[in-house]
Amino acid sequence: MFVGDSLSKNQYESLICLLHSSVPSANYTMVRTASLSTFKITEYEITVMLQRNVYLVDVVSEKIGRVLKLDSLESSKAWMGVDTLIFNTWHWWNRRGTTQP
Repeated sequence: MFVGDSLSKNQYESLICLLHSSVPSANYTMVRTASLSTFKITEYEITVMLQRNVYLVDVVSEKIGRVLKLDSLESSKAWMGVDTLIFNTWHWWNRRGTTQP
């Protein structure tokens, strides 16, 4: 499972392309929701997921604007039972103001 920003998305897409090209005749499914993409090749028991989450922690709207909740990881529930997690969020930590997502 990849968790992170657009860099994680690029790695996820590259991996599923490699997997699909290695068994092009295999049946696969691709399911996308607002923050989770899942690619499966069931006959090989392969599942690769991407959770878009640029900060890993929760971001909430408050009167002063968006606030990072450093002690809150609600989205981490999707990580339970996953064999391998690959995190990537560095791209956004050096951004300020309106250039942040």
